[in-house]
Amino acid sequence: MRTSRGIVGHTREPAAPLRVRTPDDAHLTDRVGASPKPPQSIAMPPLRWHRSFPGRLDQAAHVRRFVAVLLADHPRGDDAVLAVGELAANALQHTLSAAPGGVLVVEVRRWHAEGRVAVSVTDQGGPTEPRPADPDYLAGHGRGLHLIAATAAWWGWSGDATGRTVTAVFTYPPR
Repeated sequence: MRTSRGIVGHTREPAAPLRVRTPDDAHLTDRVGASPKPPQSIAMPPLRWHRSFPGRLDQAAHVRRFVAVLLADHPRGDDAVLAVGELAANALQHTLSAAPGGVLVVEVRRWHAEGRVAVSVTDQGGPTEPRPADPDYLAGHGRGLHLIAATAAWWGWSGDATGRTVTAVFTYPPR
């Protein structure tokens, strides 16, 4: 769906085909003499939202608000909002997303049954790879990826100089 603020999406990843057992096949077993197989739990795919934002510094607050609304009831929602704010700030400071006409794309995935959420920011690439900066305790910057590493169950990135996606995963309870 296209809106005046960019592309907003909500999709589900494709689910594996389900086999439903009926009363007629309850007698089936994997081997002779074994008891019937218990039904497998049905794993739901994550909910997924994505939205593009103009590559301007004033959009960082809109990015945080977008994620905050989606994760308002999640116990790790505040950590995810902090992380996506840092990832967006990094994209707007260190990549071509901040160039005139640039964009960044934010994706949120939520697995309700597992209590897990992931936030990702995709930028338009740049000359450097995402990595935590060497600590400079007097500087007012350079701590974002350290904060994410300290609060997320996992974080990482993929891509190259033409575009990168940085993702942070949060679990509840925290691991």
